[in-house]
Amino acid sequence: MAPRIVVVDYHKGNLKSVERGLAAAGAEAFASDDPAAIVRADAVVLPGVGAFADAAATMEALGQTEAVRERIAAGVPFLGICLGMHLMFEEGVEGAPEEDDEASTHNARGLAVLPGVVGALPKSDAAGRAYKVPHVGWNTVVPPDCQLSELLDVAVFPSTRPSRDPGMPCLGSAEQGAPARAHSVGSNGPLGCSMRTEVRGASAIPRISGVGETLADVDGSASDSKFSCPLFEAIPAGEYFYFTHGYIAPDGPFVIGKTAHSVTFPSAVQYGEAAFGVQFHPEKSSDAGAQLLRNFVNIVKGA
Repeated sequence: MAPRIVVVDYHKGNLKSVERGLAAAGAEAFASDDPAAIVRADAVVLPGVGAFADAAATMEALGQTEAVRERIAAGVPFLGICLGMHLMFEEGVEGAPEEDDEASTHNARGLAVLPGVVGALPKSDAAGRAYKVPHVGWNTVVPPDCQLSELLDVAVFPSTRPSRDPGMPCLGSAEQGAPARAHSVGSNGPLGCSMRTEVRGASAIPRISGVGETLADVDGSASDSKFSCPLFEAIPAGEYFYFTHGYIAPDGPFVIGKTAHSVTFPSAVQYGEAAFGVQFHPEKSSDAGAQLLRNFVNIVKGA
């Protein structure tokens, strides 16, 4: 029997293409804004179009926020896509009513499955070179253990991309060495992550080193990187996916994939065994996206 996967309708998301992609992957996919439908489904997909604050407010008003949090806490498979991945975090600056400060947070509140603040994607790199933001188009996703210089070459100079094998460690090894600022955002949440945490904004994302680097400058060990997380089964490191976004998630040990534009940023994250988020749109990412959706459906079948 095909697993029943609800595509959460928070009146902002890209529903039909996600439904079709999941159906092609072997699921019985349906869209609903009803919290009861979220609770009954075998898995939950939170699609992504719109602004963080608006989407979070609508989900809260519709009673979806706690339903989604409870399902993730129970270990039910979950996939957040683009804005849906952003909403997995504690806070987001997009659409926030006023600027945040050190004493308190004025950011919009997310699902708080993962710690941190979703911030704006910088419009220039560390050397001052300008990048188009929003970031729209095809870009590569690699494991978090790839060196920044190699990631730059993979993302900006795809013709020099080395071939890679599939596979990468889940709940990865990304470093969190950048400075953090503390926000008091409440007591411990039900999902096992402290909601009073060192929150990392977009400024904490490591910046890319110089464009002049080539693959000859790269540590050869990075070329051996591979995905092992089941969400990326049979997908080679350095594969292309379709992106359209102007905001990025914070770094952390939950990162299972990363991408470079003006900075390196998390393009795939994981909470627990079966909750995932991706910055790109798998439903618009051709064969690689179709494979990722099949992998998610297989995760649901095995749950």
